[in-house]
Amino acid sequence: MVAADSQKVSLCWATRVSWPGFTARLLVGSLLLGLGVGCQKEKASETPSAQGFIERLSEFGSSQKANLWKAPSASAAPLVERECWYRVSILGAKVGYQHTRIQPVQHQGQPAVRSESYSQLRVHRSGTPLVMEIRFFDLTTPDGTVVELGSQMIQAGTTIRTEGRVEGNQLILTTTTQGKPEEMAIAWKPEYGGFHAVELSLVRWPMKPGQTRTLQALIPVVQQVASIELRALQEETVELPGGQFRLLRIEATTRLPTGQTFQDTYWVDATGMALKVHSQAMNAEMLATSPQLAQDAAGWEKLDLALDQAILVQPRLVRPHQTNRVRYRVHLERGNPAKVFPQTPYQEVRLVDEHTVELTVWASRPALPPPKGGSAYDPPTASDIQPNSFIQSDHPRIVALAQEAVGQEKTDRQKALALERFVHSYLKSKNFSTAFASALEVLETREGDCTEHAVLLAALARAVGIPARVAIGLVYQEDKFYYHMWNELYVDERWIAFDATLAEGGIGGAHILLAHSHLHGASAFSAFLPVLNVLGQGLKIEVMDQQ
Repeated sequence: MVAADSQKVSLCWATRVSWPGFTARLLVGSLLLGLGVGCQKEKASETPSAQGFIERLSEFGSSQKANLWKAPSASAAPLVERECWYRVSILGAKVGYQHTRIQPVQHQGQPAVRSESYSQLRVHRSGTPLVMEIRFFDLTTPDGTVVELGSQMIQAGTTIRTEGRVEGNQLILTTTTQGKPEEMAIAWKPEYGGFHAVELSLVRWPMKPGQTRTLQALIPVVQQVASIELRALQEETVELPGGQFRLLRIEATTRLPTGQTFQDTYWVDATGMALKVHSQAMNAEMLATSPQLAQDAAGWEKLDLALDQAILVQPRLVRPHQTNRVRYRVHLERGNPAKVFPQTPYQEVRLVDEHTVELTVWASRPALPPPKGGSAYDPPTASDIQPNSFIQSDHPRIVALAQEAVGQEKTDRQKALALERFVHSYLKSKNFSTAFASALEVLETREGDCTEHAVLLAALARAVGIPARVAIGLVYQEDKFYYHMWNELYVDERWIAFDATLAEGGIGGAHILLAHSHLHGASAFSAFLPVLNVLGQGLKIEVMDQQ
């Protein structure tokens, strides 16, 4: 029988764990690449449309500073200070704003460019309000070479800060969560751009219809260098708060090294200034407007990304978490589900057409053998065993709690089952007000939802020598699928799923996997990116049969 509080803790992380990934898309490169070029007040170079826009919205707070350095080439536009305010909408609801500024500065006595973005977003998660503040900055030389960069995310009192500096052929990133720093190095080339590479490219070298351009730039939060292809199409009439304007449409395709692809669209004037940006992911949109309209909380709308994005399923599953196998028909109106849902030893994906798959999910329990004919289990990596800033499995308090949880159990199978039960009972307050807490924080507060259950279970498992990772996907509860997090523990030479929010001794066929992660380093959130290819993309799930 499912625990009485299991539904509550299952409606969990869609606005929190996936949110950092989504925020990166809002702030860095058209919802993955730092939106917001900045509205400027240049006199000689203003196009009539942009000039009219600024005249009608004179309260923008835009400014022009003296040019501190010359253009790196004759074809590049001189850079003046730019700043702009944007209204941010998701799934048609206004949820916050972004303020972006790009300005020439002096760094160690040399000319440089500092680009900054600040966003404040307000949504709900299963009825609980959630506010997130995000800042990104990068410092470059006049020709775009990155010197340093950084980010800060604040949510429910939890701060995640990342600082990066270029040293030779490496970018050294230090991520600090709850006071614990963790360092990683990324291979780096001088031509790689920072968080605002797209914006700087467009304002320094404005594009013309028919032109294409490819950049390499760091994507914040996921901390990967992506390839960004820009294609300038045609001018279009665009409706903005200040009226109608003729703007150049630029399609942006971002390809991450992990294989994820995101589509975004910029509408820019002749100076390269973006006045509108739209992302296919979650139907997100940013419109240039005045500071007053951008920050007007009265205009913000309630959007619950957990409840509003729940997926109704027909027919119903009977005793869903006791099922041994469930076969689904999955349709994605705006995407190919075969590229979103992975093949695993207990999840088979069969393509029906470019928008539809047949998805078979088998139960994953210690007492059950692996499905016949399934794909091979990948071996655990060092990152599945070692502690990190989210999973502090080497902390004395974590180690002591893990020993208490396993008691006298001898085998890894018995220990894993004991840990699942222990975490389920250890969290006394099942709520949605907690940010993406680390295992040590969960140990102290004993509260949270599915993400807190998952990070604590992973930490306790690693503390007793069991490789562990978190799984991200969907769980079935009362006729609907909700976004969810659970665990995979390496037991008996295979990955077996455990869900401490349910404590059923494994999972049935009512969990659909999107990705898994060891939550290591600055790129811990990269595993959540597949969710962006599902949220708001017209996902439909039908139960074909169950056992």
